[in-house]
Amino acid sequence: MEVCCTDCLGFIKDTIGDGKGIGKCKAYEHYVNKGATTGQLNELLVALGNKANYHVFWGGSELRECSKFKQVD
Repeated sequence: MEVCCTDCLGFIKDTIGDGKGIGKCKAYEHYVNKGATTGQLNELLVALGNKANYHVFWGGSELRECSKFKQVD
C-alpha cells in the first residue's frame, strides 16, 4: 500500500512552515539512537520506502511503500 508520511503517527513534522516539508521518522530515529550499523539503517530505509543512504523523510504528498506506517486517526 502506498502511503504518505504526513498521514503517519511516526512522522515528526518539521517546525518550520506548515509541517509538510522535510521531517523525521520515529522508527528510523529509534534505530539510529540504538546504534544500528550503516547496513541495518540502509535496510530500514528501504523498508520505510526510501533508497538506501537517503534518510530524508518528506511530509508532503510523496507516496511510498512503508512497512512501519501507522495511520493518523
